[in-house]
Amino acid sequence: MVSKLPPELRYLARPVETYGTLQLDDAISDFIDTLTDAQLEELREINERMNADKTKIGEFFDQYSTTKHIEAQRVYFLSYLLSRLEDEGKL
Repeated sequence: MVSKLPPELRYLARPVETYGTLQLDDAISDFIDTLTDAQLEELREINERMNADKTKIGEFFDQYSTTKHIEAQRVYFLSYLLSRLEDEGKL
């Protein structure tokens, strides 16, 4: 799954495999309801790094469409999960 991620975004490889598969709101809500402290800490760290890399992530999306590339889809859905966690005051 890392084949299209640029080297500076390769830290996302494992998180997108783990969390980028959560796509539907019900699945995300269920996940949030059962989130462990360790998962929450990991997601906080990922969120900080992704916020710092917004420009690089935007360039990645410019190069790889979410409608054509699963790597881009997974990064998008990871971002969506983090957004939901922020909205719920968990991050």
